[in-house]
Amino acid sequence: MNHYIFNKIPDYKMDGFCPVRSVYDNLVNILQVAEILLYYHDKRVQNASNGFDLILFTSGVSRVIVRKKNGFNCMVMPFKVIEDGEVLSLVIEEFSEIVDGKFISIMKNALNTVLKSRISADEIVIGISESFGLDVAQSCRYCDIFFHLVSEDHGYFRFDDDVENENGNIHPRFHLDFFLKNSSTLKIGLDRQISLDTVISMFDPTRPKWYLRE
Repeated sequence: MNHYIFNKIPDYKMDGFCPVRSVYDNLVNILQVAEILLYYHDKRVQNASNGFDLILFTSGVSRVIVRKKNGFNCMVMPFKVIEDGEVLSLVIEEFSEIVDGKFISIMKNALNTVLKSRISADEIVIGISESFGLDVAQSCRYCDIFFHLVSEDHGYFRFDDDVENENGNIHPRFHLDFFLKNSSTLKIGLDRQISLDTVISMFDPTRPKWYLRE
């Protein structure tokens, strides 16, 4: 797999990642990833020997790992990555849509409409049209893209080193959470800190897998 490693991203940017409990939270974080890929070329490094903030994997498996204070988040990257030297660009192939600052702002507008009011295609279209001076057809297209992004398989999971909420075998300090909502998540306890290589092995089809023994 090809990969792109970013380190020493400014704290204020990393603080923009939110806890994920819904597909909308996941999209918030995907848009954060997109902004980092587009605007922080100078933070790309050759390897993770000195740490990392974000690693993007492409070629066959399109995933991103984001470091957090007590573990990692991992999710599918819905945008195709195009490399031109040190510069990365992004596109949504299904819509032949370039992912740039304007696109990200439009998707954030749609997110705000959903999070602050209700899930209404009409309200999303009106919000986009009024905020960006677009006609109804253009706004409807962006609305379609928005629902495409929140409807696709997000493949989300996370590793937590959760000292604060540790509760024996009920809530192990080290654990993996799969899926988003507390009501639907699957939790797997671990007896030790997990390594980056172990996380990568979970989605890299060329690497040996590890086993649950119970």
